[in-house]
Amino acid sequence: MLIFLEKFNILDEVTYHKYDFEVQWVAVNYNEGPAELNPLNGVVRYEFVEFIVRIAIEKFMVRGECKTEYEAVKALIEQHLKPHFPEYDTNIWRNTRLFNENCEIVFRTYMPVF
Repeated sequence: MLIFLEKFNILDEVTYHKYDFEVQWVAVNYNEGPAELNPLNGVVRYEFVEFIVRIAIEKFMVRGECKTEYEAVKALIEQHLKPHFPEYDTNIWRNTRLFNENCEIVFRTYMPVF
């Protein structure tokens, strides 16, 4: 997660420190014990969303830039995440490798099997 924070310019040591990350990481990733679908040192989707919200609150609300959680999350998305969205365009694969005539032929041929 630290690499994520650095790549998206969230960790800047002015409005969001490495210490803030460590505290929030422990809070988000705390598990009572081992769980089959929630690894001890991993992050599942809902934990990732919670982590994003906690970062936004710490970076924008606690420091006084935003007044509500909504504004803080919106500011984090607009300023740090959204500029990187084009790098992770999943439709490129779909449009070039899945939505084509050859795949359509295979799907129609084997549709009765499904």
